[in-house]
Amino acid sequence: MTLKTEIYTEFDHADWDHLLMKSTESTAFQMSKNYDPYKLAFNSKPLYITVEDSKGNILAQLLAVQHYHNGIHSFNNSIASKINIGSSIFWHHGPIIHDIHMHKEISTLILQKLEHFSKLNNVLIIKGSSTLMPEQSSSVQFKNVDYHNTKWDTWVIDLKKDLDVLYKSLHNKTRYDIRKGEKNNFVFEVATDRTILDEWIEIKHAANKRKNQILKKHEKFNNYLWEILYKPGFEKIYVARLDGKIISGIANKLFNKNVIQHSIINSQKNLQSGSFLTWNAMKWSKENNFLAYDMGGANPHPISVKEQGIRHYKSKWGGKEIQYDLYSKVVNKTKWRFFKLLKKSSIIR
Repeated sequence: MTLKTEIYTEFDHADWDHLLMKSTESTAFQMSKNYDPYKLAFNSKPLYITVEDSKGNILAQLLAVQHYHNGIHSFNNSIASKINIGSSIFWHHGPIIHDIHMHKEISTLILQKLEHFSKLNNVLIIKGSSTLMPEQSSSVQFKNVDYHNTKWDTWVIDLKKDLDVLYKSLHNKTRYDIRKGEKNNFVFEVATDRTILDEWIEIKHAANKRKNQILKKHEKFNNYLWEILYKPGFEKIYVARLDGKIISGIANKLFNKNVIQHSIINSQKNLQSGSFLTWNAMKWSKENNFLAYDMGGANPHPISVKEQGIRHYKSKWGGKEIQYDLYSKVVNKTKWRFFKLLKKSSIIR
């Protein structure tokens, strides 16, 4: 069978998503509008990659994004212009392959297309992650073209189970923390207007300042984020409040009956509200007819106390442990070494 691979910078959103939803593994990371806020705020370029047969039927699709370092990383534009440092390509949980019998051939074609595109478009590094389908694992194809492969874990909770069954599957300590949150009068809230996103951003900014990390606020980006992803429901913010103030929050991505937990915040006075918040976010997802709740990734071989804590917390929710792959490839090693040097010297922030 003759196959053709294409990279488009524009694609009909409805057509892309309609095809995407034919696979139960499709998530909001591959949803057509996922990178539009970056496109509008930072001139990043969404890349719609397809593999088609001779009749024009799409057998696989991958949404990636090309970020330009003089925008998304907010470093000195004059230096960026002079050295022409290049760009990066990222994707999450893809490609989505609709003909699993040809997944090896399809993966090879996509990688060849990315290689060709990268050389023509001054790409510095490519990073991506696989889906959670082990039968579509293409780690061999990635290794054959010099990608570095790292194993990663997540836990996926089956929301089709009865709520009491889900609750009983939780770790004893998790159930205790949930009850304690209820006893302490924590209030669960789902963001329905922009003000909660603004509160979220302020807490995140304050946390980064405490860590001596510089995080520039991008009001234009936040506007696009709300209008394109949060307002239509492709992302949701859930918060726990005490006496009207946010003490913790979770941001989840929602698409195709799948939920992925992808960001958390805690106020300076963390009152151990995480279990209360996660349980209520899980309940909300079930009540709104979602079928799977992905706890988000964790390192299967933790290298710090923080990573150990993250892994332990995510493992206590009664989900199925699934391993997937993180891929990375440095396209231009000379510029990559220079880029890391600039970051280390704080020229790039």
